[in-house]
Order: sequence, then structure tokens, then C-alpha cells
Amino acid sequence: KTLIDLLDIFYGKLVVNENYLSSSVTEKIKQVISFLDITPNRVISEMTKNRINDFINGRFLDNHFYAFGYEGSHIVTNVMALGEDYLPKQIGNMFSADLCIDINGKKQYLPKQGMVEKHYRQGNRSYLV
Repeated sequence: KTLIDLLDIFYGKLVVNENYLSSSVTEKIKQVISFLDITPNRVISEMTKNRINDFINGRFLDNHFYAFGYEGSHIVTNVMALGEDYLPKQIGNMFSADLCIDINGKKQYLPKQGMVEKHYRQGNRSYLV
């Protein structure tokens, strides 16, 4: 499919993360799904990274989309790389958690920066978390 085809069926924010699209892990998952001839009914894509030092230095603070603003596009890109059937079709709920960090003895409260969980139904009717 071309970018034009993608834009015809997806009306959300578009982010290109080539490093994730080229992942050998994602390619291996595609091969296993094809080899086993299965259609997952639930897909979970997650990332974990301690970003406290980034936050202290003012990096990765998104006050509009919060944690989803800097991690969400990577997570969704991983799933979209599995194929067209995994594109978002029906957006579900989003959950987040706050984060409190200590910066030089002073507590800094970061709303919705601790974690994010976005749910949607995919084209193959499976559910993404």
C-alpha cells in the first residue's frame, strides 16, 4: 500500500518511525502469525523506559497528549507494521497514571506522565492495548 492509500482510511495523526518499522522483532512476529495462520484477537504493544532524567531535564513533557504524545506513536507504529488488518478502526478508551518525581529535594507532580494505555479495535476486529 502507498501512503495515499493509508491516508484514505486513517484520519488520525500520522507519525513515521522508520526505526520501529524496520524492526527485526516486528518482522519475526509477522512471520510467525503467517506461518501459524492465526489471527490474534488481542495485541498488546508496550514500551518501558525510565524517563525520570529526561523529565528532570525538561525532555519528553507533553502537556497535550501526555505520555501518549511521546511514546504512543512508537507503540502504534509497531502494531501497524504487522499489516493493514492492524490499522486502527475504532478508537476506545485511554487510561493514564500520574508521576511524582524528586528534583533536588523538591517534589514535582507530572500529571498523566507515568504511563498511558490506549485501546482500539483493529481492522481484523482484534483489540489493541
